[in-house]
Amino acid sequence: MHFALIPSTITRLGRNLSLITIVGCLLSCFGANAWGQQEKSVPLEDLSLEELMNVEVISASKTAEKLSDAPATVIVLTAQDLVRRGYLDISEMFDDLPGMDVTRPYGDTYMKNYWRGYRNTIGSPYLLMVDNIIMNNLYFNEAEGMASLPMANIERVEIVYGPASSVYGANAFMGVINIITQKNRDSSGVSSRGQLLAGSLNRRIADMNLMYKNNDFRVSVSGRFDYGITDNTTAENYEYTRRGYLSNRRLWGALVNNPSLAGINSVHQNSGIDARMYFGNTEIGYMMNTMRTGYGLVYPTDKVQPNGLWARPQWSIHARHEQHFSATFSSTTLLRYRESDVGNDSYFVEGYDLSSPGSRVVDVSFWQSLNNSFSLYQDFTYSPLPVLTVNAGLKFERRDLQKAYDVNYGPSLPPDSVRSIYPMPSPFAAIRQYQNRIVVDDEGAYLQAKYQVQHLFGANDRHNLIAGLRFDNNSVYGLASTLRASYVGNYGNLGLRLMYGQAFQEPVPRTLFGGWRGSGSDPDLKPELSNTIELSGTYTENNLSAVVSLYNVNSQNTIVNTSQGAQNLGARSVLGADIHLQTRIPVNVLKQLSVWGYYSYLSSQERQIHNGTLTDSVARIGDLADHKVYLGVSADINADVNITLRGRFIGQRQTIASNPIRVIDAYTTVDATFTYENLFAKGIGISLRVFNIFNAQYFHPGLRDAAAGTTPGVFDGRGIWRGSASFYNSLLPQPGRTIQLALIFGI
Repeated sequence: MHFALIPSTITRLGRNLSLITIVGCLLSCFGANAWGQQEKSVPLEDLSLEELMNVEVISASKTAEKLSDAPATVIVLTAQDLVRRGYLDISEMFDDLPGMDVTRPYGDTYMKNYWRGYRNTIGSPYLLMVDNIIMNNLYFNEAEGMASLPMANIERVEIVYGPASSVYGANAFMGVINIITQKNRDSSGVSSRGQLLAGSLNRRIADMNLMYKNNDFRVSVSGRFDYGITDNTTAENYEYTRRGYLSNRRLWGALVNNPSLAGINSVHQNSGIDARMYFGNTEIGYMMNTMRTGYGLVYPTDKVQPNGLWARPQWSIHARHEQHFSATFSSTTLLRYRESDVGNDSYFVEGYDLSSPGSRVVDVSFWQSLNNSFSLYQDFTYSPLPVLTVNAGLKFERRDLQKAYDVNYGPSLPPDSVRSIYPMPSPFAAIRQYQNRIVVDDEGAYLQAKYQVQHLFGANDRHNLIAGLRFDNNSVYGLASTLRASYVGNYGNLGLRLMYGQAFQEPVPRTLFGGWRGSGSDPDLKPELSNTIELSGTYTENNLSAVVSLYNVNSQNTIVNTSQGAQNLGARSVLGADIHLQTRIPVNVLKQLSVWGYYSYLSSQERQIHNGTLTDSVARIGDLADHKVYLGVSADINADVNITLRGRFIGQRQTIASNPIRVIDAYTTVDATFTYENLFAKGIGISLRVFNIFNAQYFHPGLRDAAAGTTPGVFDGRGIWRGSASFYNSLLPQPGRTIQLALIFGI
């Protein structure tokens, strides 16, 4: 893999890419007859564990293939799994997946997931997709917007482990999350499904899907609204999330009297819409999701009021057509426009010291960032021989991005000068300021081949050799080439995978261009690079499935944000192991008893930063648990009643060097969900979910430098405030026991 001057052949490819893709689109749209209606299928939960290995997944190679043949470790969660585990939003599945270190601040960063040891500042090291459509934020490259996506239209979720840049390009660094929605139903007419939920922490969720089908014509509309607050009770467990600082007039003046600008509650109001129309194999879609949150637990309460607003609206429209030209040649064309913004009603209330001692001031500021893109994807699948499948594709995307935020600050006033009415600044108009923008072009092309040989050693063996190569050209940082090579063997009940993959992670636009007071940027940052080797073995029979996966990830140019600004950290290495176990145990009094479990181990090291400077010292990557254990038991009492228990042990975590709290204790939590699916009438039931049954008190590590510390804040003898040492909390206290009751329906 390299980033260099673009060879002339690639330059010509880039110049002609748009024309090639448009030609492909025309061929797709006006080619042979469409595939026709989707055949009636057996629900995944009704298959044996051995039969599940023959289920087709699409996310590992961007084309349909058996799960047992996929050149990656893939976990599939069905719609029934999501309901019976009681997940309130899609991001909660990370709490039960191997290789994940989850941090939940519930603020302007709503959730961070350090997948396979990738601890970073801004951006997600994986692609979030809905039906192969990328949903990562254009400005932040964050995937946290998944918390606002509708769940009622989900058919399954495919979680692909390992680098996938050779197929998807940038940012498929540690894996891919692909949410597959239901696009068809067995019967014509109108059908609906969803849930209405209420419970602890003022949580209110409405999540519903409505579908109409008439032969090949289908319309699906899904919507979600999710309201809730942070747990103010457990916030008292850490010094700088305590409520007392928020009402201190010496810190905030009369702002404490204004419930719109100050207070203990950090509210989220997340929403999403997914509307699709299908004509056979042609799809027109509109997708919108908005994260509207307060500032949660991110910032110390002597510096920031959590009762603010950070709005991240996203929306897109797309047209997609799938076409079979013959039994061996097919095509998919996707045309899309989207926007990812920080809404101009986003405001921030802060207090800080000026350069002169004792000169504390408070102010209110409005923020805005407007970003959009136009993209065109053309993918082909060709099978010239029964044993050979070739995938190829082209991509063009033009992104119109904001550089620095638009920020409008109100007057910075000493707290004792703030009266009952603060002179609020005006929000920026939602207008692009062209002197503060950059246009970025992304072009890409990939080719992947799979060759299958059977019966080399017996009647039941099957062997797949996979090789893929991709070139991406970005107008900011140049050319990237990525390679994938895999062997996937199946020997009856046994399976073996040996995989090598390269990947690259783009510098996030916010990190490249979006600096402001206290948070620098660097337009000269290089992309992050990685090489991954993974070996896994599987054993599967009707009622037992086991996977052991060993992997080593070596990264270069890791990007971090420090008080001195963003910079490339240098080399990083992660050695890990995941063990997956799943079984179905016959019990006479139950319809079915399923047990699943995961164990994850991590060993890591990276070059260290001290006082904002990169050093030659090497130490472990902070905020990661070396050992994690996940266990679930799901009992079908009968066809309608299910009880599911989920438990997790997260081992002790050593924090990053800048965090004065050096170790975060291990913790164990247990959740339970009771589901009665046809209680009131056919298709109408209830779900009762209890999270953290034993009310465990535990913490997640803070974000960025996490250096706020634990020393209580005081005014010294000269009236100078001696408080938190950073703008980022060292600990994030997590919710105690919560109870949620939902009405579920499928009619």
